[in-house]
Amino acid sequence: MPFCDHSGLRDATRGILLYMTQTLVKVYADFSPANASMLGPVGEAGQRAVGHDAPWLFYEDDRLRISWEGVYFPLEDVLHALAGTLGKKAEGQLDYLDLENWRLTRCVLRTGAFHVSRRSLNQVLEYSGH
Repeated sequence: MPFCDHSGLRDATRGILLYMTQTLVKVYADFSPANASMLGPVGEAGQRAVGHDAPWLFYEDDRLRISWEGVYFPLEDVLHALAGTLGKKAEGQLDYLDLENWRLTRCVLRTGAFHVSRRSLNQVLEYSGH
């Protein structure tokens, strides 16, 4: 007779792994002008992201782009890193889609500061005609 029955633990672990592989958050961003030296600080700020192993931070033609999907994204840390590395003339936006709570957080960068707004994804879809 086994000391401890692990069958329940095995089922619970399977459920956790299924949960961890689902896409709960999507993040898309585009900022310019940018420079390649920003990749380090912004990449470090996003190291705690969970559920996405592919490259997610891109620099090309003076533009910094983010394309990420997974379980958890450290939004505040990344915004702080972006604000600290983008210049006052930089513009762009970051969209944080919380699919679990069906909300969009839009972070628009103007004159060196982020302006954050939140709304239901239903409102976004209605406005865009979907």
